[in-house]
Amino acid sequence: MKKEKILLLILGVICVLTISIIQDGGNRLNGNQSAEDNSEATLWNYTADNSGESAIPSNYQDYIMLDNPIIKKYADNLELKDGLGIFHYKDNSIFFIIPKEDENGDYWQNPDYTLKVKTGDCEDMALLTASFLVAKKVPAMVVIGLLYNGSESDGHIWVEYYLNGTYYAVSNFHSFKREIRVENSIVYYSSPAVTLVSTANESDRFELPSEKFQPRNIFGKNIKKNPYNKDWITLT
Repeated sequence: MKKEKILLLILGVICVLTISIIQDGGNRLNGNQSAEDNSEATLWNYTADNSGESAIPSNYQDYIMLDNPIIKKYADNLELKDGLGIFHYKDNSIFFIIPKEDENGDYWQNPDYTLKVKTGDCEDMALLTASFLVAKKVPAMVVIGLLYNGSESDGHIWVEYYLNGTYYAVSNFHSFKREIRVENSIVYYSSPAVTLVSTANESDRFELPSEKFQPRNIFGKNIKKNPYNKDWITLT
């Protein structure tokens, strides 16, 4: 979403700064992506619905692309791990998409195109994450809601997935265990604050603060957009 620019830039800087402590030795960020042939991917024509909500294309379920050969090839080469970088290549280098705000209006990128340009905003990262997870046979849903930073809130799109009997959330490749709480009949959950080190000698510590998520709607490859259901695995 457009007003998310500052948050996305912060997350991008954090991920780049922490490469030296998250990956092993000389492994490269997105090290294996050059081996993938996605040069023919093109941006889909974008047709938003007229619901009056945030910009959601009429063919929104098509943006979870588990059967796309490029998505499948990436998914086969990626492993699901805990921490800021949810996906790692099998050589332990980090998969990451550089945060970038949409130009000329808000629109969704199809995941194979996101892989081609290697940039995207919150929904682009969420759609790509969901595509990878489902391609890897991990149940996942795209979540539409609000993200709170202090007293400020903004529209946001992220992913929930279900693994080994536990629900997790992942926002811009930051994965954490989903722990629901209810305030005034409204469901919320928060990411944990994370202390990070930007250099190998731990001389430069900084904190990724906790963020508060309010899920409102949810959809999956085979589940149309509905009001949020914290027990969505029962619908799949």
